[in-house]
Amino acid sequence: MKTEYAPLDVSSYLTDEETIAEYLTAAAEDENPDVLLRALAEVAKARGMAQVARDAGLGRESLYKALAPGSHPRFETINAVFRAVGVRVAAKTPVKKAAAAAKAMPVKKAMPVKKAMPAVKKTTMVKKTGAKAMNVAPATKAKKLAAKRASRRSGPSRSLRVA
Repeated sequence: MKTEYAPLDVSSYLTDEETIAEYLTAAAEDENPDVLLRALAEVAKARGMAQVARDAGLGRESLYKALAPGSHPRFETINAVFRAVGVRVAAKTPVKKAAAAAKAMPVKKAMPVKKAMPAVKKTTMVKKTGAKAMNVAPATKAKKLAAKRASRRSGPSRSLRVA
């Protein structure tokens, strides 16, 4: 059995100025400009497209085109629509979580800076391969052993017998 969903009509929920302002604020915070255009279109639909177009000094068709996703309306047009729906545009600095947490936390004294540790001298091990002796760093030796073990695992299985 297939589940069917009814389309969501956001404009039916935009009943008061506070809800409209919250909705537009959330849409403006998105990086995609089409989100704000869609939100403005929903608000205009809730207020009546023809009335908003008249109040903004636009034709109804022009308002639909200006608020369509992918359109690039001028700032004057968007500002006129904001005024027509009764919303004022204001800019504020973003509140970062770290900055908000820092304000809530008490101030601690700065920790003293530790001095740099002296460089550790690498030790080398001598690996005998047949008649040759080779200097190998411990880290290199570990890498070679890990590669050797991995190649054993990925190779053909030895427990399988083929008759």
